[in-house]
Formats: sequence, structure tokens, C-alpha cells
Amino acid sequence: MLAVANINKSFYHNPVLNNLSFKVNDGDVIALTGKNGTGKSTLLRILARISQPDGGTVIYNDVDIFKGKASARKGILYLGHEPGLYPSFSAIENIEFASRIHGAFPVAEDIVTTLKNIGLSEHINDPIKIYSKGMLQRLKYALANLLPWSILFFDEPFSGLDIKVKI
Repeated sequence: MLAVANINKSFYHNPVLNNLSFKVNDGDVIALTGKNGTGKSTLLRILARISQPDGGTVIYNDVDIFKGKASARKGILYLGHEPGLYPSFSAIENIEFASRIHGAFPVAEDIVTTLKNIGLSEHINDPIKIYSKGMLQRLKYALANLLPWSILFFDEPFSGLDIKVKI
């Protein structure tokens, strides 16, 4: 379970999150919607312990993620606007590298199958710096399928995808 209590965050004295509190139970699927600049990405970055709130707590598996050890974040996967990948690496190399960081070791055949299933089969060995925004987004979907996680924070999961891919 994830419990958020009284989260506050301001930028240049402009409050973006003000005493935000909620709970997410295991198995819940939540979608954040709203206008640009309302704090959706900021909230996700706080929940993933990438950004620090000005106040409040985030409890995951009974541990405050900001006061506990880094291992308190184990099981949290954040996929944000920026790919967080290595441009000179291929899709396969990026997945293998990210997998090692997360303590996972997917079988090479599973990586290739996943990349084919998301439409990247023709570019599996190309450096991802040649990928379009939509291709990078699909690569993030591959990561979500291959990496271990208990909670996935996927910021703007449909951004850059073709209508056909969204359906």
C-alpha cells in the first residue's frame, strides 16, 4: 500500500501541491488527469522519490520513502518524460542495463519478443538516438513489461504514440 499524507510542493512561492493526501491499495490502477502545470508530474516524481516535497510523507510498505534507506523504494518503477536511457545504446542494451540496475535478468529471447511485440523489431540493434518520440515511448513500455515492479508510475504513457498504437 502507498499512503500519501499532507504533501506540499511549491515552485518560486507558487504552491503546486497543497496538503495532498490519499491512499492507494495493492492492485489499484489510478490515472491522474488535469491541465498542464497542475502538479501531476511533480506528484509522480515525489512518489518515486526523485523529487523532495516541501512537507508531508509518502509511506510505501510501512516505510517513509524519504526517511528510510534507498531500499525502501524497491519495487517502485518510474517512467517519466525523459527516457532516462543511453542514446548510444541499442534497445536491447538499454533493457539489459536497466534490468541489472533493478536486479532482474530477463532472458534475451524475452527481450527480443517484447521488442517485436511493441513494433521495434526493425530497430532492435540500432542506437536509440535515432528513435522517434513514439519509438522511445514504446521502449518504455518494453521496460515496464520486463522490469520487476510493485508500483509503476508512468508519466504521460500515451504521449508520442500513434492513434493505432494507443488503441
